[in-house]
Amino acid sequence: MGIVIIRFKPYVKVLLNESNKEVILSRPMKDGDHGDKYELSDMGLEMIRYLVQGISRQKLIENLKLESQDEKTEFEEILELLTSMKYIGYEEENANEKYKDIEQIYGRLIPLWGEIETKDMNRYDIQKSIMSKKVGIIGCGTIGMGIISKLVTVGIGNFVLVDNDVVSRTNLTRQCSFTLKDIGKSKVEVAKKFIQERLENNKIDIYNKKITSVEDLNVMDDVDIIVVASDEQQVDTIIQKYSIHTGIAVSYSGGYTGNTGKIFPVIIPNINHQYDCIIDYLQRVEGKSTEGYREINNGFKVSSNSSISEFISSIASFEIIKFLTGTTSPYLMDKVLFFNFSNYGIEEITIDNAHCSCIRNGSLPLLQS
Repeated sequence: MGIVIIRFKPYVKVLLNESNKEVILSRPMKDGDHGDKYELSDMGLEMIRYLVQGISRQKLIENLKLESQDEKTEFEEILELLTSMKYIGYEEENANEKYKDIEQIYGRLIPLWGEIETKDMNRYDIQKSIMSKKVGIIGCGTIGMGIISKLVTVGIGNFVLVDNDVVSRTNLTRQCSFTLKDIGKSKVEVAKKFIQERLENNKIDIYNKKITSVEDLNVMDDVDIIVVASDEQQVDTIIQKYSIHTGIAVSYSGGYTGNTGKIFPVIIPNINHQYDCIIDYLQRVEGKSTEGYREINNGFKVSSNSSISEFISSIASFEIIKFLTGTTSPYLMDKVLFFNFSNYGIEEITIDNAHCSCIRNGSLPLLQS
Protein backbone atom coordinates (compact mmCIF):
# COMPACT_ATOMS: atom_id res chain seq x y z
CA MET A 1 0.00 0.00 0.00
CA GLY A 2 1.25 3.49 -0.86
CA ILE A 3 1.35 6.64 1.25
CA VAL A 4 -1.84 7.20 3.25
CA ILE A 5 -3.23 10.70 2.98
CA ILE A 6 -5.48 12.31 5.61
CA ARG A 7 -7.95 14.88 4.29
CA PHE A 8 -11.46 16.17 4.70
CA LYS A 9 -13.88 13.82 3.05
CA PRO A 10 -15.12 15.10 -0.31
CA TYR A 11 -18.68 15.72 0.87
CA VAL A 12 -17.68 17.77 3.96
CA LYS A 13 -18.24 21.51 3.71
CA VAL A 14 -15.53 23.46 5.56
CA LEU A 15 -16.19 27.12 6.46
CA LEU A 16 -13.14 28.65 8.12
CA ASN A 17 -13.10 31.99 9.94
CA GLU A 18 -9.41 32.56 10.54
CA SER A 19 -9.77 35.92 12.29
CA ASN A 20 -12.16 34.47 14.90
CA LYS A 21 -10.36 31.12 14.89
CA GLU A 22 -13.58 29.18 14.24
CA VAL A 23 -14.65 26.55 11.74
CA ILE A 24 -18.06 25.23 10.70
CA LEU A 25 -18.08 21.62 9.47
CA SER A 26 -21.12 20.19 7.69
CA ARG A 27 -21.98 16.68 6.40
CA PRO A 28 -24.90 16.72 3.92
CA MET A 29 -26.52 13.37 4.80
CA LYS A 30 -26.44 14.17 8.52
CA ASP A 31 -26.32 17.96 8.83
CA GLY A 32 -27.75 19.31 5.57
CA ASP A 33 -26.73 22.96 5.22
CA HIS A 34 -26.30 23.27 8.97
CA GLY A 35 -23.13 22.08 10.60
CA ASP A 36 -21.31 22.30 13.92
CA LYS A 37 -19.16 25.26 14.90
CA TYR A 38 -15.83 24.62 16.59
CA GLU A 39 -13.49 27.06 18.29
CA LEU A 40 -9.91 26.50 17.20
CA SER A 41 -6.62 26.59 19.03
CA ASP A 42 -3.54 27.68 17.09
CA MET A 43 -2.78 24.03 16.39
CA GLY A 44 -6.38 23.32 15.37
CA LEU A 45 -6.28 26.20 12.89
CA GLU A 46 -3.07 24.89 11.32
CA MET A 47 -4.46 21.34 11.12
CA ILE A 48 -7.59 22.52 9.33
CA ARG A 49 -5.48 24.28 6.69
CA TYR A 50 -3.38 21.17 6.04
CA LEU A 51 -6.29 18.71 6.05
CA VAL A 52 -8.18 20.67 3.40
CA GLN A 53 -5.31 20.00 0.99
CA GLY A 54 -4.58 16.46 2.19
CA ILE A 55 -1.39 15.37 3.92
CA SER A 56 0.24 12.26 5.35
CA ARG A 57 0.27 11.82 9.12
CA GLN A 58 4.05 11.95 9.27
CA LYS A 59 4.22 15.12 7.19
CA LEU A 60 1.51 16.73 9.29
CA ILE A 61 3.44 16.01 12.50
CA GLU A 62 6.62 17.41 10.96
CA ASN A 63 4.92 20.60 9.77
CA LEU A 64 3.29 21.22 13.16
CA LYS A 65 6.67 20.82 14.90
CA LEU A 66 5.20 18.99 17.87
CA GLU A 67 7.62 19.06 20.80
CA SER A 68 5.93 18.85 24.19
CA GLN A 69 3.74 15.99 25.38
CA ASP A 70 0.84 18.42 25.74
CA GLU A 71 1.13 19.36 22.06
CA LYS A 72 1.21 15.71 21.02
CA THR A 73 -1.84 14.95 23.18
CA GLU A 74 -3.76 17.90 21.70
CA PHE A 75 -2.84 16.74 18.20
CA GLU A 76 -4.18 13.23 18.83
CA GLU A 77 -7.38 14.55 20.42
CA ILE A 78 -8.14 16.82 17.45
CA LEU A 79 -7.41 14.03 14.98
CA GLU A 80 -9.62 11.62 16.95
CA LEU A 81 -12.50 14.10 17.03
CA LEU A 82 -12.36 14.77 13.29
CA THR A 83 -12.15 11.03 12.57
CA SER A 84 -14.94 9.95 14.93
CA MET A 85 -17.26 12.62 13.51
CA LYS A 86 -16.40 11.36 10.00
CA TYR A 87 -15.15 14.74 8.84
CA ILE A 88 -11.81 13.35 7.70
CA GLY A 89 -10.79 10.12 6.01
CA TYR A 90 -7.65 8.12 5.32
CA GLU A 91 -7.00 7.04 1.76
CA GLU A 92 -4.18 5.89 -0.44
CA GLU A 93 -2.41 8.64 -2.33
CA ASN A 94 -3.78 9.06 -5.89
CA ALA A 95 -6.90 7.05 -5.02
CA ASN A 96 -8.85 8.95 -7.69
CA GLU A 97 -6.45 7.66 -10.34
CA LYS A 98 -6.78 4.09 -9.03
CA TYR A 99 -10.57 4.26 -9.35
CA LYS A 100 -10.56 6.41 -12.49
CA ASP A 101 -13.04 4.30 -14.48
CA ILE A 102 -15.71 4.28 -11.80
CA GLU A 103 -14.96 7.90 -10.90
CA GLN A 104 -15.66 9.08 -14.46
CA ILE A 105 -19.23 7.76 -14.31
CA TYR A 106 -20.19 8.04 -10.65
CA GLY A 107 -17.89 10.87 -9.54
CA ARG A 108 -20.81 13.05 -8.43
CA LEU A 109 -22.37 10.21 -6.45
CA ILE A 110 -19.37 8.56 -4.78
CA PRO A 111 -18.58 11.45 -2.38
CA LEU A 112 -21.94 10.83 -0.72
CA TRP A 113 -20.82 7.34 0.31
CA GLY A 114 -17.88 8.91 2.12
CA GLU A 115 -20.23 9.60 5.01
CA ILE A 116 -21.01 5.91 5.46
CA GLU A 117 -17.68 4.32 4.50
CA THR A 118 -15.93 2.15 7.05
CA LYS A 119 -12.37 1.12 7.78
CA ASP A 120 -12.82 -1.98 5.61
CA MET A 121 -15.06 -0.48 2.92
CA ASN A 122 -14.27 2.89 1.36
CA ARG A 123 -16.66 4.92 -0.78
CA TYR A 124 -15.43 3.31 -4.00
CA ASP A 125 -15.99 -0.16 -2.53
CA ILE A 126 -19.51 0.88 -1.54
CA GLN A 127 -20.26 2.04 -5.09
CA LYS A 128 -18.94 -1.20 -6.55
CA SER A 129 -20.96 -3.19 -4.03
CA ILE A 130 -24.17 -1.34 -4.94
CA MET A 131 -23.53 -2.06 -8.62
CA SER A 132 -23.24 -5.78 -7.89
CA LYS A 133 -26.67 -6.07 -6.28
CA LYS A 134 -29.68 -7.82 -7.76
CA VAL A 135 -33.16 -6.38 -7.21
CA GLY A 136 -36.54 -8.01 -7.71
CA ILE A 137 -39.41 -5.71 -8.70
CA ILE A 138 -43.02 -6.84 -8.47
CA GLY A 139 -45.14 -4.28 -10.30
CA CYS A 140 -43.60 -2.15 -13.04
CA GLY A 141 -46.20 0.58 -13.08
CA THR A 142 -46.13 4.07 -11.60
CA ILE A 143 -44.12 3.54 -8.41
CA GLY A 144 -42.28 0.46 -9.67
CA MET A 145 -40.87 2.29 -12.68
CA GLY A 146 -40.06 5.29 -10.50
CA ILE A 147 -37.95 3.10 -8.24
CA ILE A 148 -36.31 1.32 -11.18
CA SER A 149 -35.31 4.63 -12.76
CA LYS A 150 -33.59 5.75 -9.55
CA LEU A 151 -31.82 2.44 -8.87
CA VAL A 152 -30.43 2.52 -12.40
CA THR A 153 -28.86 5.93 -11.75
CA VAL A 154 -26.68 4.45 -8.97
CA GLY A 155 -25.47 1.67 -11.25
CA ILE A 156 -27.81 -1.21 -10.46
CA GLY A 157 -28.48 -3.15 -13.66
CA ASN A 158 -29.32 -6.62 -12.39
CA PHE A 159 -33.09 -7.05 -12.06
CA VAL A 160 -35.88 -9.58 -11.93
CA LEU A 161 -39.05 -7.87 -13.18
CA VAL A 162 -42.56 -9.28 -12.67
CA ASP A 163 -45.80 -7.76 -14.00
CA ASN A 164 -48.65 -9.10 -16.10
CA ASP A 165 -49.99 -5.73 -17.26
CA VAL A 166 -49.46 -3.59 -20.36
CA VAL A 167 -48.79 0.14 -20.63
CA SER A 168 -51.97 2.18 -21.01
CA ARG A 169 -52.42 5.83 -21.95
CA THR A 170 -53.29 6.74 -18.38
CA ASN A 171 -49.87 5.46 -17.17
CA LEU A 172 -48.26 8.41 -18.92
CA THR A 173 -50.08 10.85 -16.64
CA ARG A 174 -48.51 9.41 -13.47
CA GLN A 175 -44.82 9.01 -14.31
CA CYS A 176 -42.31 9.88 -16.99
CA SER A 177 -40.61 6.60 -17.88
CA PHE A 178 -43.24 5.41 -20.38
CA THR A 179 -43.77 7.00 -23.80
CA LEU A 180 -46.56 7.04 -26.39
CA LYS A 181 -44.68 4.33 -28.28
CA ASP A 182 -44.97 2.03 -25.25
CA ILE A 183 -48.78 1.98 -25.10
CA GLY A 184 -50.07 -1.57 -25.43
CA LYS A 185 -46.67 -3.14 -24.76
CA SER A 186 -45.84 -5.38 -21.81
CA LYS A 187 -44.65 -3.31 -18.85
CA VAL A 188 -41.79 -5.69 -18.09
CA GLU A 189 -40.57 -5.48 -21.71
CA VAL A 190 -40.70 -1.68 -21.60
CA ALA A 191 -38.93 -1.62 -18.23
CA LYS A 192 -36.20 -3.93 -19.55
CA LYS A 193 -35.62 -1.68 -22.56
CA PHE A 194 -35.52 1.36 -20.26
CA ILE A 195 -32.70 -0.18 -18.20
CA GLN A 196 -30.76 -1.44 -21.22
CA GLU A 197 -30.72 2.04 -22.74
CA ARG A 198 -29.09 3.46 -19.60
CA LEU A 199 -26.58 0.85 -18.42
CA GLU A 200 -24.07 -1.10 -20.48
CA ASN A 201 -23.63 -3.94 -18.00
CA ASN A 202 -27.08 -5.27 -17.25
CA LYS A 203 -28.79 -8.59 -16.68
CA ILE A 204 -32.58 -8.46 -16.65
CA ASP A 205 -34.96 -11.38 -16.26
CA ILE A 206 -38.60 -10.60 -17.03
CA TYR A 207 -41.78 -12.51 -16.19
CA ASN A 208 -45.08 -11.43 -17.69
CA LYS A 209 -47.23 -13.02 -15.02
CA LYS A 210 -49.26 -12.44 -11.88
CA ILE A 211 -48.04 -13.57 -8.45
CA THR A 212 -50.64 -15.97 -7.04
CA SER A 213 -48.56 -18.30 -4.85
CA VAL A 214 -45.30 -18.52 -2.92
CA GLU A 215 -43.98 -20.84 -5.64
CA ASP A 216 -44.33 -18.01 -8.17
CA LEU A 217 -41.64 -16.17 -6.22
CA ASN A 218 -38.95 -18.81 -6.78
CA VAL A 219 -37.62 -16.55 -9.56
CA MET A 220 -36.52 -14.21 -6.74
CA ASP A 221 -34.38 -16.75 -4.90
CA ASP A 222 -31.06 -14.97 -5.53
CA VAL A 223 -32.10 -11.31 -5.29
CA ASP A 224 -30.80 -9.04 -2.53
CA ILE A 225 -34.15 -7.32 -1.99
CA ILE A 226 -37.70 -7.55 -3.34
CA VAL A 227 -39.55 -4.33 -4.12
CA VAL A 228 -43.34 -4.62 -3.98
CA ALA A 229 -45.01 -1.97 -6.13
CA SER A 230 -48.16 -3.91 -6.92
CA ASP A 231 -51.61 -2.67 -5.92
CA GLU A 232 -52.97 -6.18 -5.34
CA GLN A 233 -53.26 -6.69 -1.58
CA GLN A 234 -53.17 -10.51 -1.68
CA VAL A 235 -49.62 -10.27 -3.06
CA ASP A 236 -48.41 -8.71 0.20
CA THR A 237 -49.29 -11.79 2.26
CA ILE A 238 -47.69 -14.14 -0.25
CA ILE A 239 -44.48 -12.13 -0.32
CA GLN A 240 -44.31 -11.92 3.46
CA LYS A 241 -44.45 -15.73 3.71
CA TYR A 242 -41.72 -16.02 1.09
CA SER A 243 -39.57 -13.38 2.77
CA ILE A 244 -39.76 -15.04 6.20
CA HIS A 245 -38.91 -18.42 4.65
CA THR A 246 -35.93 -17.17 2.59
CA GLY A 247 -34.67 -14.28 4.74
CA ILE A 248 -34.82 -11.90 1.76
CA ALA A 249 -35.58 -8.27 2.63
CA VAL A 250 -38.67 -6.59 1.20
CA SER A 251 -39.56 -2.99 0.41
CA TYR A 252 -43.32 -2.54 0.21
CA SER A 253 -42.63 1.01 -1.09
CA GLY A 254 -45.91 2.82 -0.43
CA GLY A 255 -49.23 3.99 -1.75
CA TYR A 256 -51.31 7.10 -2.31
CA THR A 257 -54.84 8.43 -2.65
CA GLY A 258 -55.41 11.98 -3.79
CA ASN A 259 -53.05 14.26 -1.85
CA THR A 260 -52.19 11.73 0.83
CA GLY A 261 -49.94 8.70 0.93
CA LYS A 262 -47.58 6.54 2.97
CA ILE A 263 -44.17 4.95 2.69
CA PHE A 264 -43.29 1.70 4.46
CA PRO A 265 -39.88 0.66 5.79
CA VAL A 266 -37.56 -1.90 4.25
CA ILE A 267 -38.57 -5.07 6.07
CA ILE A 268 -35.75 -7.45 7.05
CA PRO A 269 -36.88 -10.82 8.47
CA ASN A 270 -36.05 -11.25 12.18
CA ILE A 271 -34.65 -7.71 12.35
CA ASN A 272 -37.61 -5.33 12.22
CA HIS A 273 -41.40 -5.51 12.07
CA GLN A 274 -43.15 -7.66 9.48
CA TYR A 275 -45.69 -6.20 7.09
CA ASP A 276 -48.80 -7.63 8.76
CA CYS A 277 -47.52 -6.41 12.12
CA ILE A 278 -47.21 -2.87 10.76
CA ILE A 279 -50.71 -2.96 9.25
CA ASP A 280 -52.13 -4.38 12.48
CA TYR A 281 -50.40 -1.67 14.53
CA LEU A 282 -51.63 1.16 12.32
CA GLN A 283 -55.20 -0.12 12.53
CA ARG A 284 -55.32 -0.99 16.23
CA VAL A 285 -53.08 1.60 17.86
CA GLU A 286 -53.12 4.55 15.48
CA GLY A 287 -56.78 4.23 14.55
CA LYS A 288 -56.12 4.11 10.80
CA SER A 289 -58.76 1.46 10.24
CA THR A 290 -61.98 1.10 8.23
CA GLU A 291 -63.21 -1.95 10.15
CA GLY A 292 -66.98 -1.88 10.63
CA TYR A 293 -67.57 0.30 7.58
CA ARG A 294 -69.21 -0.92 4.38
CA GLU A 295 -68.13 0.49 1.02
CA ILE A 296 -71.17 1.73 -0.90
CA ASN A 297 -69.44 3.78 -3.59
CA ASN A 298 -67.90 0.98 -5.67
CA GLY A 299 -67.22 3.34 -8.56
CA PHE A 300 -64.60 5.25 -6.59
CA LYS A 301 -61.41 5.95 -8.56
CA VAL A 302 -58.10 6.48 -6.82
CA SER A 303 -56.75 9.85 -7.89
CA SER A 304 -53.04 10.45 -8.24
CA ASN A 305 -50.42 12.54 -9.97
CA SER A 306 -46.79 12.19 -10.94
CA SER A 307 -45.51 14.51 -8.18
CA ILE A 308 -46.86 12.24 -5.45
CA SER A 309 -45.66 9.02 -7.09
CA GLU A 310 -42.20 10.55 -7.61
CA PHE A 311 -42.10 11.57 -3.96
CA ILE A 312 -42.86 8.01 -2.87
CA SER A 313 -40.44 6.38 -5.30
CA SER A 314 -37.65 8.82 -4.39
CA ILE A 315 -37.80 8.11 -0.66
CA ALA A 316 -38.43 4.38 -1.10
CA SER A 317 -35.53 4.01 -3.54
CA PHE A 318 -33.10 5.86 -1.26
CA GLU A 319 -34.12 3.62 1.65
CA ILE A 320 -33.45 0.62 -0.62
CA ILE A 321 -30.06 2.01 -1.66
CA LYS A 322 -29.04 2.61 1.96
CA PHE A 323 -29.95 -1.00 2.75
CA LEU A 324 -27.93 -2.27 -0.22
CA THR A 325 -24.78 -0.38 0.83
CA GLY A 326 -24.42 -2.72 3.80
CA THR A 327 -22.73 0.05 5.81
CA THR A 328 -25.76 1.99 7.03
CA SER A 329 -29.38 1.29 7.95
CA PRO A 330 -32.48 2.72 6.28
CA TYR A 331 -34.02 5.56 8.30
CA LEU A 332 -37.53 4.03 8.30
CA MET A 333 -36.52 0.76 9.94
CA ASP A 334 -39.31 0.98 12.54
CA LYS A 335 -41.30 3.85 11.07
CA VAL A 336 -44.06 4.51 8.54
CA LEU A 337 -44.08 7.88 6.82
CA PHE A 338 -47.44 9.54 6.13
CA PHE A 339 -47.61 12.69 4.03
CA ASN A 340 -50.17 15.18 2.79
CA PHE A 341 -49.37 17.09 -0.38
CA SER A 342 -52.13 19.64 0.20
CA ASN A 343 -50.05 21.25 2.96
CA TYR A 344 -46.78 19.30 2.60
CA GLY A 345 -47.26 17.84 6.04
CA ILE A 346 -45.25 14.78 7.03
CA GLU A 347 -45.98 12.48 9.98
CA GLU A 348 -43.72 9.71 11.23
CA ILE A 349 -45.33 6.86 13.10
CA THR A 350 -42.97 4.62 15.04
CA ILE A 351 -44.08 1.03 15.59
CA ASP A 352 -44.04 0.55 19.36
CA ASN A 353 -42.65 -2.85 20.35
CA ALA A 354 -44.98 -2.98 23.35
CA HIS A 355 -48.04 -3.10 21.10
CA CYS A 356 -46.83 -4.89 17.98
CA SER A 357 -47.90 -8.39 16.94
CA CYS A 358 -44.31 -9.43 16.10
CA ILE A 359 -43.35 -9.29 19.78
CA ARG A 360 -46.59 -10.91 20.91
CA ASN A 361 -45.99 -13.77 18.47
CA GLY A 362 -42.33 -14.10 19.38
CA SER A 363 -41.17 -13.57 15.79
CA LEU A 364 -38.82 -10.64 16.32
CA PRO A 365 -35.92 -11.99 18.39
CA LEU A 366 -33.36 -9.31 17.58
CA LEU A 367 -35.64 -6.49 18.70
CA GLN A 368 -36.30 -8.27 21.97
CA SER A 369 -32.64 -8.57 22.91
